[in-house]
Parts: sequence; C-alpha cells; structure tokens
Amino acid sequence: MWSLFAAVAVVAIFAAAFLSMARKTTVLEIEPSNVRIGPALSKFIETVNSVNDTKDPSYIETLEQLRSSKEDVIQEASRILAQESEASFSIRHSTLLALTALREPSALDLLSRIALNPQPLAPVDRPSRRVSLEIHTAGAIEAGTILALDALEGIELLADDGHEEALQALVKAAAVNSNAVRAVALTALGAKPDRQDQLKQAKAALPREFGALAQFRRASISEVPQVDDPREYLAGKEQGGPRPPEDTRQSRRPGSSIPAEHGAPTIQGR
Repeated sequence: MWSLFAAVAVVAIFAAAFLSMARKTTVLEIEPSNVRIGPALSKFIETVNSVNDTKDPSYIETLEQLRSSKEDVIQEASRILAQESEASFSIRHSTLLALTALREPSALDLLSRIALNPQPLAPVDRPSRRVSLEIHTAGAIEAGTILALDALEGIELLADDGHEEALQALVKAAAVNSNAVRAVALTALGAKPDRQDQLKQAKAALPREFGALAQFRRASISEVPQVDDPREYLAGKEQGGPRPPEDTRQSRRPGSSIPAEHGAPTIQGR
C-alpha cells in the first residue's frame, strides 16, 4: 500500500510542478504546420514562445488582442483541439495556454472536454529537425495527460474568478481515471477554505485506494521561515580553525609528492 502511495505522490508532484510552470509562459519550438491559425491566436502563440514573462509588454499587448477576438479564438481553439485535428502537441499546448490566459467563462465547456476526458495524442507523421516537445518523448498517453492538465489550469483560474460551474468541473475532474488529473483537481479544491464542501464531495467519490491523493496541499511562501537579513546568521569574521597536522605516516611513491593511498596532490613546504 505504501508503495502505491509513493507512486501516487510522484505523479502528483510532477503534475503540481508542471502546473506551476504553466502559470507562466512556456518556451516551445513550434513546428511548421498546415493547421490554419487566425492572427490573434497566432500572434499570442508566437509571443509566448519568445518571451517568458507575463509582465512583458509584448505579452500584455498580445493578450489584449486575444481577448478582443475571444469568440474567434475559442472557435479556432475548438477546431485545433479536436481529437481528429492534425495540430501537433506544441500547438495544442500553446492553444490551451491561450485559453487559460483568456479566463473566459465561455471557454469552460472546451476546457472541460479536454480535462475530463484525457485522450492519447497520436504522433504527427512529419520528420522534425528541431528539438521540441512533440509527444514529449514520453508517449502519446503522457502527452494527452499534459494537455488535460493544461486545461485543468484554465478551469481552476475560472473557479478562482468565482464561477460555480468551473468549481463543479474540478469536482468532476477528481473522478477522472488519471492519477495526475485527480491529484491536481483535489489539490485545487483543497487550496482555498471556501471549497471544503466541494473537496468533501470529491473525496467521497474517490476509490478507497486513492484516498491519499486528497491529502496533498500546495506549499505557500508564507509557510517557509523568512529571514530579513541573512547576514545576522553568518559566522562573522572567523576564518576557520587551525590547519590539521600533516599525517607523515602515509607512504609516498618514490620521487613523488602524492600519497600512495589516496593519490591526492600535496603542497611541499607547508
């Protein structure tokens, strides 16, 4: 049983780490594609793959353009994220980053479709000369799971904005047949005190052997001891203790200053 919990913990930590990185922009190599992408979404994808800071002026500008075209963007995203779409993993991932950045309630159905039904992502039959995250080198199932976690991030942000439907989607995600999705959904429900009823509801639907997933919590910076001035804890002007006496019992190779036992160089005359 403990080995199962350990395996589940690894999955949950991976998922939490991934979502933590996903809260910022992510740099990917975008492969050439035949998938048609409109100007607002295309510009956003280009920007998130060239800057890695949501406070960057170019990111803020492209996000405003994205929001001004949100209806077209959501329609495009639906086509790109369709299971039969030829869009690569990196384009799908960047598209989900765009939907997450929108924080648009009308995108909830699309985000829920991806998060609540993780699907293996078929590899794109196209040679690549670039180092990219196409299928993430771990397989189609893992790629589909990562996309589901992308979508779950968008759902949680909508729940943070006060949308009850998004909160219920997190409850449903806790029942998905994926330990990574379950763990992240339960962690999101446990992140705020006013979600305890939904957390209890999600925990009640968990198979007994996965109950430990509901115990994960996000660490807050406020939970880590903070030091105002680290210099207070330094050793001051101490330069260390006296040099230990040299062990003259060590045998040496003829004509060499290297101890035979250790092969470590010594400095003569000290």
